[in-house]
Amino acid sequence: MKKIIKSEILLSDKIAIADDKGNKITYRELAGRAEALGRCLEAGSLVFCLCDRQRETVEFLYELLYAGGIPLLLEADINGEFLERLIRDYRPRYIYCRKSHEMGRRYPHEAEWENHALLKTGMERYPIHPDVALLLSTSGTTGSGKLVKISHENMADNAACGCARFGMHSGQKGLSPLPVNYAYGISFCFWHWYCGATWLVTELPVLGRDFREFYTRERVNNFAATPFTYQALQRVGFWDAERVESLNYAISAGAQLPEQTQTYLVDALKEKFWNGYGQTECFGVLTAMNFQNKKMKFGSVGR
Repeated sequence: MKKIIKSEILLSDKIAIADDKGNKITYRELAGRAEALGRCLEAGSLVFCLCDRQRETVEFLYELLYAGGIPLLLEADINGEFLERLIRDYRPRYIYCRKSHEMGRRYPHEAEWENHALLKTGMERYPIHPDVALLLSTSGTTGSGKLVKISHENMADNAACGCARFGMHSGQKGLSPLPVNYAYGISFCFWHWYCGATWLVTELPVLGRDFREFYTRERVNNFAATPFTYQALQRVGFWDAERVESLNYAISAGAQLPEQTQTYLVDALKEKFWNGYGQTECFGVLTAMNFQNKKMKFGSVGR
């Protein structure tokens, strides 16, 4: 984080993370907690992070990157055999997971939170190139041991471009049902943190009334999802006038958006709707366009 986000944001009292239960934490508070985490975690160590959508996990990822750990982001419910193979291949120094996970019974707990624990595997720390900040799998490598290395420069450049492209700034709030172990999801987090905005965390089902009420109550500015989610939201009439009014942008990426859904979104959101394309190797979205230019064709993702 120190290599990516400006110090005036890192040490500010702006809200970095908030959830649907009213919990909030500032950038300054996260920095203090990251310093404490750094005292029980060796910088430069590989940490397997079994990611769910709880606020505790999002806060840990922020603190881990701040403290100099190198996370490999994996889904919380990863196949057990595949996880065992990754552990054999990559020999992580630590594993972050739910306390109830079977790994929690195998390794000692180095640190604990309400629902999660940081486990120390006892495997020796080995040197990792200092440019490497993060490890991710891609949709093409899920189920294999091949990973993408993301550098601090990758993350900073992508975040700076995302903020500039979408007019993001401090004081805005972003919400997404995307998992944080997905490049699209974690990069959307970084767009907010880079400019001192707030990332909203919830496990609420996206089609439920509570999710809609949370979105409306917080007056969400930035939203990111896949075409499947946008199609589902269309069916329940999610984009009413009040939700569109507070919106800065909503972006779809991760797959091709059906033309019928794209037509609906352009009609409902106008220039606030963006169609994007990304790659894990480029740390998420690398191009996006809206329809301010009436000559743009449906299906295009811009230059």
